[in-house]
Amino acid sequence: MRTLPALATAMLLLGGCQPGIDLPPEVAARTGAIIGGTKESAHPAVGCLVMMVGGGAGICSGTLITPRIVLTAAHCVSGSDSPTPFTFITGPDVNTGQQYPVLDFEANPAWEPDHVESHYGQQIQIGWHDVGVVVLEDAVPGIDPVPFRTESLDNMTGMYATWVGYGKTSTNQNVSYDTGIKYKAVMMIADMWPQGYINLPDTRNGSPLINTCSGDSGGPSFLKMQGVEQIAGLVSSGDQNCTQMGYSTRVDTNVDWIESMILKYDPTWTPPNCGDGTCGPGETKKLCAADCAPAPVGPVCGNGTCEDGETTENCVADCPAPVVVPVCDNGTCEDGEDCTGCPGDCGECPTPESTDPELAATTDVETPAKGQASGGCAAGMAGAAGAGAWLPIAGFLLAWARRRRS
Repeated sequence: MRTLPALATAMLLLGGCQPGIDLPPEVAARTGAIIGGTKESAHPAVGCLVMMVGGGAGICSGTLITPRIVLTAAHCVSGSDSPTPFTFITGPDVNTGQQYPVLDFEANPAWEPDHVESHYGQQIQIGWHDVGVVVLEDAVPGIDPVPFRTESLDNMTGMYATWVGYGKTSTNQNVSYDTGIKYKAVMMIADMWPQGYINLPDTRNGSPLINTCSGDSGGPSFLKMQGVEQIAGLVSSGDQNCTQMGYSTRVDTNVDWIESMILKYDPTWTPPNCGDGTCGPGETKKLCAADCAPAPVGPVCGNGTCEDGETTENCVADCPAPVVVPVCDNGTCEDGEDCTGCPGDCGECPTPESTDPELAATTDVETPAKGQASGGCAAGMAGAAGAGAWLPIAGFLLAWARRRRS
């Protein structure tokens, strides 16, 4: 942990930004400190990323989501100008803050720097999935990581969020060194788009200009819901002069990738509220199974399904005894078989001779009274001589833009 001497005076603000598509009244792409904000000493997990880029130095902003992983913008760690983060600085000023060396970094492979979509009757170029991570060599001590949004942001238009970053504080493009101080600003989410949301500064009636600017890239916008402040978005882009609009990438649509980075680079880390019985911000099924994985459901007798743990004895409603269809001539006299229908299994039906000793002793086979009907089992059944009648057997059937980096 070292103090970075006079870093701000060495910063080179990236130039040569290409114009973007007009957005009323005018919007151009810019690399993405907060204009019109206030100095911030809180939010200790938000720090400044310093990188080598384009033959000089540049900065982005980022937030600790684990003690070793900083969440930032994809364009702060990847792109045609090959940005290479080398340190993460905490504290309100990069010149006096603590420095933590960078071990590795990655951009979301789904990042589309030049994605185009239609809004306000125009084709607008923005960056989709502009999310990246920076991995530090060692865990940052004494600072609690910040949870990120895991639930949908679809209905958050009109809500107010807090942006924090180290970028430019002036719209004067000739001022290159007004960066490296932590600022914050509260702005309204003006419109929610599929992979991000915008804020539109309102300077009518003398209201001051408030907006994100170069150097705020990757910095968080926080939403506080149910008493918990969580990262909802990451600063991605905006207009050239930081006066018309700002665009932030949504975190909720990138949760799976963020989760995979935590499991890859800091797998032993557990969200601080894991185990409280609620699947909250920063918790997923893989990061906190205790809160987010569905609890095992035991068998429910009477739901029509014979589940594990249910038997005919303890839940006949779901697990009725199997119906056995008798099979004649299999050597067993089963339920539904008798001597009449299946003598091969159940034996011949008894005759008067077999039950009456007196009749069994006579040899007069010509007298009907002797019970010598030729049908075998027809004795006493009028008109059934020779029938050997069979009983019927029943059958059974049983799923924008350009970057805001300085």
